Order: sequence, then structure tokens, then C-alpha cells
Amino acid sequence: MCRKFGKVLCSGPTNVSVDNLASRVDQVTTRVVERFNKGKQPEDPTRVKYNVVLRGFKASDEAQAFVNLLRNPHDRDNAVPHRSWKATSKWTFPLSGAFWLLALFRAEVAGVRQLRPDDSPALFALQKSVDEQQDFAGLRDLATGKTSWEEYSKGKMVSSNALEKLLNVLVSKADVLCTTPGMTENHEACRKWKMTVARAVVVDEAACIHRADLYCVWGNTLLPCVLGGDPRQLRPVVMTAQEEDAEGNLLHRLVDDGKISPLEALQASGIPVYRLLTQLRMAEGMYDWLAELIYSDVPFEYATSCRIDQPQFSLGLALEAYVQAKHPEVKPAPKDKLLPVFLHCEGSRVFVDELTKSKRSPDQVKIALDFAVDFVKTKQADPARLVLIAPYAANVDLIGRMRKRPDYSAIATMQPASTVDSFQGQEGDIAIVVMGTAYPRPGPGFTSDENRLTVLLSRQKCGIVVVGDINVTGPFEEEEDGKGKGKGKAPAQERFMVEGANGETYWTKATVMRNLYTKWYKLGRVIRVNVPPKAAS
Repeated sequence: MCRKFGKVLCSGPTNVSVDNLASRVDQVTTRVVERFNKGKQPEDPTRVKYNVVLRGFKASDEAQAFVNLLRNPHDRDNAVPHRSWKATSKWTFPLSGAFWLLALFRAEVAGVRQLRPDDSPALFALQKSVDEQQDFAGLRDLATGKTSWEEYSKGKMVSSNALEKLLNVLVSKADVLCTTPGMTENHEACRKWKMTVARAVVVDEAACIHRADLYCVWGNTLLPCVLGGDPRQLRPVVMTAQEEDAEGNLLHRLVDDGKISPLEALQASGIPVYRLLTQLRMAEGMYDWLAELIYSDVPFEYATSCRIDQPQFSLGLALEAYVQAKHPEVKPAPKDKLLPVFLHCEGSRVFVDELTKSKRSPDQVKIALDFAVDFVKTKQADPARLVLIAPYAANVDLIGRMRKRPDYSAIATMQPASTVDSFQGQEGDIAIVVMGTAYPRPGPGFTSDENRLTVLLSRQKCGIVVVGDINVTGPFEEEEDGKGKGKGKAPAQERFMVEGANGETYWTKATVMRNLYTKWYKLGRVIRVNVPPKAAS
């Protein structure tokens, strides 16, 4: 789109979705340019340049992050400190204004990508301007390590206003601006870029964004617009669905309308839809159950690059070998496929927060972390290729606290755990999912939602281990010796009271979840672990 139309505005429903989109666009532009320029001489006029992909945030946050990273180069997590009287900043470092500004100043900060020969000429021109401005001399010396922070702070320091102006100039040089719908209206530089520079619009996770947010980004300009998403994944959230007045009348009368995403609305209008029918990402077998239970009406096939003997899927083969060696009771996957594994925690406890209703299970979290550590040590696996996902935020917080223990130092380089919502659009080679549910109480909760299950079971490339209670939708029939009868179903399918993402409550039989768990049960892909009665939390 950049080559055909010009500068492109990218957006999404959440900060995380925009972060993911910016990262993917930058990776793609890098691969394409490097492939096109391969074999060409540096002075060859036919060489193409990398697009400047900028993740837009508030200029004040960017300026603060820039200064704090020069002061503490290794403390990216606190580059924009939390302010108790304001909402926590959603600023992230990769491709941000501070990221690019540090590159312009040639800063010796971890994670900074210095300008490459094929970067945009606009960046080199801006870097030259920075080099020539005497007001930035002290800051340049600080960035390159010629002076310390103490020495810089004793001299004439660059004001925040000057940095914000420079950041706004940087925004104007972007080829691809990735930011939230709100920023395109409330931040002057982003709004100006949208109104005067943008020539096309791209929206990721368009099945999860509100129509009003799309209109905010797209406006009434009828620019070329590409929407990417899946209506069978997470839908728009209406936070005021259950709010009432003093007499008990619902304040929001258009809740159902608010749940209709722009992608669904445009599809219903008959707009042309390009459907991806070839699985290009997952190893063979990883997508089979989703295709059968969720996408049964959509024909698909695996690309030849999805064969499990491909080098990129070696970790999935290692996981299967580990499971077979440690738990021989688990039936092996077919020789040409990799299949999901369920880790059943018999007797695990689940606690429900009285205020937030979020669920946490110390037992399931401990079993999941122990599994990850043992797998990493046994197979010498890279922890960075594993991801931890939990549907409930309380479990995510618990995982973060427990990982600080010395017992889990082997997985220290594994990225922080995420909720299903915040991990949508991302992936890992192996996903370990901590469900945080149990039978009969508290039941499956909103993990039974089909859209959420679809996201949860599609974040892996070559392996997924789901940790929880295999009987959460109702116990499976078993013989006295513990072996299944082979029917793979409960005597009668139970119904559960579930609180949805919008705060609404409803009864469900959790049919899709039941069918999914039946798959694990009937195919013998269940590891059983007994939780000690007095397990430590």
C-alpha cells in the first residue's frame, strides 16, 4: 500500500493490537527491502529504502521516556514512571518516537536500532539537523557516552518543549504511522498527519474494534481502507451494558448494536472479502481441532511449509518427545502431526475475587511453571520461545509473582504472562495456557466463550499445553479402574451461569468447550497430575 498509495495510517482497537501491528509492518518492510536489495551495490540507484514505521504516543510521554532512557539506559520498564494521579501510560519502547529519537542522537541504549544505510533519507536529513543544532550539543554528548548524566544536568539541559517539537517533526517523517483511534483525534501531530498526509488506512483486529473508532480513523475521506480480522475471535466490548439508573432502568439501550464490529457490518453489506484458506503459520495438526469445531464451514489446507519436519517446528517435536518420555500414558500424536496436550490438575483450587470476579489458581499456576521449567531443562529449550497465557488477569498477576522465585530462574527470559485479550495478534512457538477454572465451582466462566477459545487455541506455532480441569464442563464417565469407556461424554450436558466480557450473565452449556475437551479425553492427550490436599499457594 505504501508503494501504491503513499503514507499509511494504521490503527486497532487497543494499544496492544497497535503495538503488534507496528511490529509486524516493520518486520515485513525489513524483509522485503533486504530481499529486493540483495546483490545490489550500495550506490545502486535502484535500491529501495525501508519505510519509517512509527508507533505514536503522547509527545509528553515520549519526551519523558527519551530523557529517562538516557539517564537509565537499562530501565525501559520505568521509562515513563507511573503517576498515581493520572492513568498509567501505555507507552512501549519498540518503534516509538523515543526509539527513533535515540537513534537520531546515536544513543548507546539497549534496544536502539541505529540508522541503517537503507533507512529513509528523511531520517538522515533530520539527524543532520540535530547534529548541527548547538542547543543539542550537551544532549548529543550524553547520548553517545561522552559525558555522564551528572555532568549533563549541571549544564544547559534541553527543555521538554524542545524535545516535543522535535518528536512532532519526527512524526511528520513517518511513512507508516501506527496509533490508536483516540490519538488520531486528540494528539495534534497525529491528527494533522491523518488529515493531510495519510493516503490509505489499515485497521487490524477489525472484528474487535467499535464502528465509531473506525470512523474516527477513517473519517469521511473515503481513503483506501483495509480491514483485517476474524469475526469468530474477540468482539467489541460494551462496558456500560449493565449500568442502570436509580429506578433500575438500563441506561444503554443500544448494547447489541455496539457489539457489531465494522468488519461484520461491512461483510453483511456485501463488500468483497479475501479469505485466507491456507494455513501458513502452524505445524500440521495444530489447527485441526479449530477447523473442525469453529471453522467447519471454511475449507482449508496446510501449506507445504507447515510439515512438522521443518526446522522451525523442532521445538514442537521436542515437546512431543518430552511428553511421551515423562508421561507414557499419553497417546502419541500421528507421525505427521503435532496435537495439543491437556494437563489435568486433579484437586486444584480456584479462588474468585469478590470484587472483580477474576479467578486465580495457585495450584494450576505452580503446575504450569513446574512443567515449563522441567521441559526447558530437559530439552535445553530456549524459554524465550515459550509463552504463558491466562484468561483471567488475577492468574496473570499470580504468575508474575511466582516467577520471581528462585525455582523458576530457568525460565527468566520467557516473556511476561498475558491475558487472552492482550495476546491476541501475537504468537509463540509453544503456548502454555493456565485456564484457572475447576468443576463444579466456579465452573468454566467466560473461558467457555467460543470467540475467546478461538483466540486462546491459535496463539501457538507448534505446541500448546492447556493447564486446568478436564472435567470443567462436567465429569467424563470412567470405569472403576480409571479407564474411560470410550464414549467421551457426560451422562447429561450441564448448564453454567457465566458472566460475559460486558458484565452480562447468561446460562450456557459450553458446547464448543465440551466438544474440545472431549477431543483431549477421547484421543488420550491428557496428562493427569494430583494436587496434594495441602498444596502451598
